[in-house]
Amino acid sequence: MGELALALLALAALHGAGATEPLENDSEPGKSDGGRKPWKAAPSLAELDLDTAGKGAEWTSWFNIDHPGGDGDFESLDAIRFYYRGRVCERPVAIQARTTAWELPEEVGEVVHASPKKGFRCLNKEQPRGKTCSNYHIRFLCPLEHIYWSHWSSWSPCSRSACGSSGTQTRTRRCVNARLAVALKEVKCKGKAVERRACSAGPCPEPAWMEWGPWGPCSRSCGSAGTRVRRRSCKKTKKVPCAGPATELQKCPPEPCPACPGHTLQGTVVTAGGVALPDTRIYLEGRPPVLLARSDAHGRFAAGGLCQDTPANVSAHRDGFATALAPIVSNGSGVAVAHLTLHRLEKPYMVLHPKAKVRVAGQEVTFCCKASGTPVPKKYYWYHNGTLLDRKVLRYSSRLVLRGVTPEQAGTYHCKASTEAGVTKSAPAQLTVLAQGQQSCKPEPEPSLVELPSECPQDAAGSRYYNVGRCPPTPCPGNPAKESGCGGGAGRCCGVRRMELREIPCAGSLLPVKVVAECGCGPCAQPRVLVQGRVTAADTGEPLRFGQIFLGGRKVRDV
Repeated sequence: MGELALALLALAALHGAGATEPLENDSEPGKSDGGRKPWKAAPSLAELDLDTAGKGAEWTSWFNIDHPGGDGDFESLDAIRFYYRGRVCERPVAIQARTTAWELPEEVGEVVHASPKKGFRCLNKEQPRGKTCSNYHIRFLCPLEHIYWSHWSSWSPCSRSACGSSGTQTRTRRCVNARLAVALKEVKCKGKAVERRACSAGPCPEPAWMEWGPWGPCSRSCGSAGTRVRRRSCKKTKKVPCAGPATELQKCPPEPCPACPGHTLQGTVVTAGGVALPDTRIYLEGRPPVLLARSDAHGRFAAGGLCQDTPANVSAHRDGFATALAPIVSNGSGVAVAHLTLHRLEKPYMVLHPKAKVRVAGQEVTFCCKASGTPVPKKYYWYHNGTLLDRKVLRYSSRLVLRGVTPEQAGTYHCKASTEAGVTKSAPAQLTVLAQGQQSCKPEPEPSLVELPSECPQDAAGSRYYNVGRCPPTPCPGNPAKESGCGGGAGRCCGVRRMELREIPCAGSLLPVKVVAECGCGPCAQPRVLVQGRVTAADTGEPLRFGQIFLGGRKVRDV
């Protein structure tokens, strides 16, 4: 067992050095030895299962029969056998080479050739300029028994590839002889050379429908409602049909028929500055809208055969502009008129951000936001701690109502508003959920030190700092009944409830100082900021004189 362990350790060392120990012509496989035939590769050590021989393999001693000189260093297997008869087995399976300083060829930057069948050689003419071969010694790995198996090959593909069927896989190995020449009948390894196992391509997939095809044309071109059809195909397996219908019907409202050939719709499309807009699409509003006409180079359009018995609206659509809507006005002479004004798309922006709220568990809380732009945003999305809330469950719009709040619903809330012109995001608002009986504003004020004049020391150490107290401006629980709307109320915050006047002795006089004696909840102080800006016309960039500035719906300034 000791010999077997030693051989296995030698094999492991050889495998571990596979990237560093040169076997064959690993240093430069493309070299052909200066016109000589390259040595044939020996069997890879990874292919040999030497353990099947029962005793493994072991390394020989190191040999060095030639010294570098002349053409290089040559350590041929034939010469080693001549000088050291019986020291090398008949068929070595691996070879190692190192310099006499125990360095690998690649560590000294030399090109060498090594083969367990031939031996080793290093040619001076193959080395880098100015370099000659080092003095090398080599050793061989010899199996301790002359018959052993190669490693098993990979498993073959399954003999049956159809789903739901079973077949077999095989793998093989070769019986290898370490001696040079023996009778064929003597090469016998214990065990089988072929191994088989059952295999399967797996169960067949369930039948599945392919994607629906496009909708076909409507069964009616105009007038009363019609139907249209789309189809899909079944991807069958083992002739099992798919569950469900292969066709689907849908009602399609047709375009209006030109039942009033003597009537005409005329109109114009312009910008807010009165500039004509060509190639604007004009639709008759309905479900779905019906394309009537396109405006010409002068912004004019006309459509015939449109009856004027019932009131109707037309809409104008053009890239870069918000959709405009206008009623059709009839003058009683068979001609109807519609004039549309388009406004350029304006990215939405927030005009009302949600505010921080504090609630006791079980109460109701309302968050509000509002955005403006062209067109005015109508789609709002609410997020809790960055996660989108389900609109179908909470039924929110620009207003989010949470009933019976729990501690798990505490955190930050913000909203997004989107239009075809873009998306805008509100500032986050913090929701604090208190347990029953928990205080958000403690009556005892927090320490807050002020510096007194030099003649007013407060202790033996001469400190001139005095604690006047402060109330942290934390939000307080509000009244859900009073805060259910989206008004601009100040809310409730922790603040000063009561102050006291104290007199501090200062060099023979008394300095009156007011200190905070008690904190409590009350209306929050409203911060004031200065907003500056410049107003210009959107189309010309001209400064806008005598304009009016509004904050929300309230006028705050003239330009």
